[in-house]
Amino acid sequence: MKVVVIGLGAVIVIGLGILLVAIGREVAGARAKASFDPTQFALPAGARVLEMDLDGDRLAVRLDLGDGRQAIQMFDARSGAVLGVIALQ
Repeated sequence: MKVVVIGLGAVIVIGLGILLVAIGREVAGARAKASFDPTQFALPAGARVLEMDLDGDRLAVRLDLGDGRQAIQMFDARSGAVLGVIALQ
């Protein structure tokens, strides 16, 4: 009976170690996937950034266009490509 308890205890410890290693590898892999190359975004001349919000790979930037108008410009965060512009009135 004593041998069975020691054996099962060893199995639990080994299983817990394997589980912790797997979780550590998953976290390290997620960090590597989250990084990307520096990206430049083209803003209209004279525009000022008022606010930004990131959702996945989409970046929404609220702009003051300098002439009293505002707009929201949507970018692809990885490539910097403009996805669309919403004029605010």
